[in-house]
Amino acid sequence: MIHQYLLLFSFIGVQLVTGKYSYTLETTVSGDTHSGTDSLVEARLHGDAGRTGWAALDKSWVNDFQTGSHETYIVESVTNIGTPLCVEFRIDGYDYLLLYSTSLVNQKLPKIKMMAYNTDRVKLSLDYTEGKASLKLCQNECSKLLPLSESQWLHNGTVYDLESAQVTDGNSTTIDFQIQDATSSPVDIYKVYHVGSTMKEMLSFVKTGGPTGDMISNELAFTARPVVVKETTGEIGVDETRQHYFTFRDAVEVGENMRKTFECTAPAGTKIRCYVKKINKRLVVPFIQTWQHKDKDSCQWQVTGQFIRVWDDDLVQDTI
Repeated sequence: MIHQYLLLFSFIGVQLVTGKYSYTLETTVSGDTHSGTDSLVEARLHGDAGRTGWAALDKSWVNDFQTGSHETYIVESVTNIGTPLCVEFRIDGYDYLLLYSTSLVNQKLPKIKMMAYNTDRVKLSLDYTEGKASLKLCQNECSKLLPLSESQWLHNGTVYDLESAQVTDGNSTTIDFQIQDATSSPVDIYKVYHVGSTMKEMLSFVKTGGPTGDMISNELAFTARPVVVKETTGEIGVDETRQHYFTFRDAVEVGENMRKTFECTAPAGTKIRCYVKKINKRLVVPFIQTWQHKDKDSCQWQVTGQFIRVWDDDLVQDTI
């Protein structure tokens, strides 16, 4: 996704950067002597749905980021970051900056305010002997550890809401047909025939909540047991006999052959067309996944969404 920012105009107290979604960003510089800077400072906003590109925090006719100063910026972006979690700062200069705190509000969610403090008193500077070129301030340590990635996070289980599962009929596909013509026959005419086909099953996980967008990789891999409709009882439940390797990007395809025998009969004096159809069904089940950080047991994130199973259920014959 391409993030575009363009400085339109500014006035004392607020800087505007063009985009679709608006965010209120506040910064407070430490009151310690020489904590301010004349270097250019940029910010990138992080939320549970994604992050923006970098935006310059530079107001016209204002000496930004001076010792003890408090500034408010309106940053606009083409990206909706969802619930604010972190603000990442970077500096383009050797005149260091010591931030005291920052806050962030997504104007789509005005009642939720992210507040973070520079408790480790990290200075921003390109001089690596006195600080760091970038600094990420978050409301908590777990937010700082996003995005969810396979190298840093462990899948700690998937729970299905079976009571909310829904099964619907999908499309039926004609895979064979027979014609029996008994219009001139005094007796019934019939034919026994065999039809075989590969019965496919598509399994996928679609995320709808929790960390989304840039905060969770589509390549994030996990194993899970699928939900099925049990053939003997029609009950919806977890298939404990198998599990598959999933990502949020790709569906898992499973196939097995089915072969059935049918009889196409035309009563005397009639003409019959027999069609064999492959019946398709669709199962949707809400799920909640828990992901735990490999190094920090106290850090967990939940991902919600839908498990979707689309499968070829049976071969049936219709006549006309």
